[in-house]
Amino acid sequence: MEKNVVISILYEYYGKLLTDKQAESIEMHYLEDLSLTEIADIQGVSKQSISETIKRSEKALLDFEKGIGMYKRSNELSELVDRLEKNLINDLDDEEYSKYIDLIFQIKTKLK
Repeated sequence: MEKNVVISILYEYYGKLLTDKQAESIEMHYLEDLSLTEIADIQGVSKQSISETIKRSEKALLDFEKGIGMYKRSNELSELVDRLEKNLINDLDDEEYSKYIDLIFQIKTKLK
């Protein structure tokens, strides 16, 4: 998966664990697509300072995932729910399946 996508996803899971400065820099760079120079101008610091902050923030997000693993678990649960849905489609008639589809939809919504 592309680095920008990975960091954006991990930020959704662990962004609250970053310092305010780290979170702001990640948001500006990855979510608002601002360059390092633009962020440096906004924050009134050097481009090098922003680069270092973003690198530390990326490492922190990756370390959080390595230790906590919420994103990995969420993906694993989503895959299990998808398999369950496919099995229900294959094994149940339409009436029986309709009893479970709402519950499956609710689970999928909570996992995203």
